[in-house]
Amino acid sequence: MSLEEQILERISPDAEQQERIDQAVMDLTRRAQEEIKRKCVEQSGIQAAPKMVGSIAKGTHLSKPDIDMFIMFPPSTSREDLERLGLALGHCLLEDRVEKYAEHPYVMGHFQGFEVDIVPAFAVLEASAKMSAVDRTPFHTQFISENLTAAQKDQARLLKAFQKGVGVYGAHVEVEGFPGYLCELLVHHYETFGRVLEAASQWAKGERIDLTGKGSKGFSQPLTFIDPVDSNRNVASALSLQSFSLFIHAAREYLANPAESFFFPKIPAPLSTMDALLLLEERDGTHGSHAIGIELGRPELVDDVLYSQVKKALRSAVRLLDNSGFLVLNSDYWLNSSKILLLFELGSDRLPSTRLHSGPPVWNKESSNFLQKWSDNEAALSEPKIVDGIWMVEVKRDYVDPQSLLDNRLLEVTLGKNLLESAQAGFEVLDGETLAGLYPASLGRLLNRRFPWKR
Repeated sequence: MSLEEQILERISPDAEQQERIDQAVMDLTRRAQEEIKRKCVEQSGIQAAPKMVGSIAKGTHLSKPDIDMFIMFPPSTSREDLERLGLALGHCLLEDRVEKYAEHPYVMGHFQGFEVDIVPAFAVLEASAKMSAVDRTPFHTQFISENLTAAQKDQARLLKAFQKGVGVYGAHVEVEGFPGYLCELLVHHYETFGRVLEAASQWAKGERIDLTGKGSKGFSQPLTFIDPVDSNRNVASALSLQSFSLFIHAAREYLANPAESFFFPKIPAPLSTMDALLLLEERDGTHGSHAIGIELGRPELVDDVLYSQVKKALRSAVRLLDNSGFLVLNSDYWLNSSKILLLFELGSDRLPSTRLHSGPPVWNKESSNFLQKWSDNEAALSEPKIVDGIWMVEVKRDYVDPQSLLDNRLLEVTLGKNLLESAQAGFEVLDGETLAGLYPASLGRLLNRRFPWKR
């Protein structure tokens, strides 16, 4: 049995699992039909209907799938009724339910041990007539169901498991990777898992795939895959350059040396405080680096908005540190139910008190303004001098340690509206030893940057 056959056996539902899935889908559909009749038809006169979408409906699901059920409302339904009735149905069908928000609200919960999304949508006649962002999803399900053979559905399973293993699966903003539908389209286009990797190993930024030749030209993402059911949409629009690049590298590595670790990477054991302190000491000894973190409260936001603001805040803090002379070697973030932690590994934890401030070339007409400003300036520690044709002056550095810089300047950078409010309410800058005591696992992830398959 080949490696990929072994992997496929591990990731595909066995007969017993598939029976549980089928039974749950059947029971959920029956209950949904009953509740729709009671809440929509009899009470509101709206002829809605349940529809299974997603990987289970397409037959590309892995062994522990989620269930995606859409409640399809007539296009004549008002947005208010669609949301009100969609939420009511989700709450009565599922356990442990919570309301989530995309373009409009939906309900996530559990049914017979499976995680389930109940999503209201408009039953439009074609994808181009969509009234909300999710309305094209049933057309995706239909396209994959009709265009992938049973063997190719297994190849899509392999691709999904591979992308999960290397950390690039999922369109949600936390990952900014490959959605399941894109995986299935790649297999449809290239036919097998192996050929997808072979193609990806040759990709470059700006790669474009258009099965119909009718797609819009106005996309600038790293990868463009025109949606075959909606030529105005790029299925890869959520894919970041980081995830795109990581997938290319992982594809090359796997083709050169196939291993199950690409599908099932080792999960690092949580570090103890002592282990984290030893790792800090080791990094200091070999790299001369130092760790620092920013801890602030977590605002109540939907995940897409929250993670977007966290990533924006992380980038802004990196720029602040870099522009102030503190070389950022690595950065990361971590969240729990109440806190957000931004983490940085720096090339130094202290800078000289003096820095060189550069001006224009000597022959530039602005030279006189530079000399006038700095020749008799209390902030200057020396008279202006010429270095390789450029005017330079020694000035006192505003901040010689990163903690003072972040304490005084963090609120000036772009954090996102809600994270700025959290930071204004109070934040704390933590040194490496404090991080090792409070957040050893997160510190370990920051300092140990191995690719998942090389752990």
